[in-house]
Amino acid sequence: MKKKYFFFDIDGTLTDRTTNEIVPSAKVAVKKLQEAGHFVCINTGRAHYKAEKPRLEFGFDNMVCSGGNGIVINGKHYTMSERSASMTRQGILSFLRDDIYDTLDEIIGLGVKLKETVLSK
Repeated sequence: MKKKYFFFDIDGTLTDRTTNEIVPSAKVAVKKLQEAGHFVCINTGRAHYKAEKPRLEFGFDNMVCSGGNGIVINGKHYTMSERSASMTRQGILSFLRDDIYDTLDEIIGLGVKLKETVLSK
């Protein structure tokens, strides 16, 4: 089986828009994808603190949140906006290389030689 990558929004996809309750069939589907070895991830514009409860209720280890400024990898939360405001472009690349690249590569098989990448001016 070829590993596939699935990203789910919370509002109206994993939860009912009118009740904000988890859709039972969505929970079952996510669990089946996880059991089959696929990569599953929440992708939401919600702030981390508003998305954490659904992430845990569904059993997601990974999430993109805060409109792309936050990520959760294997349950660990990283916030780019806190770091990027005071970091140079090379500093951001170093953060990606040193803090999260190996974990991402292990999870999703990036296949990118980020460790050798240098940003141009």
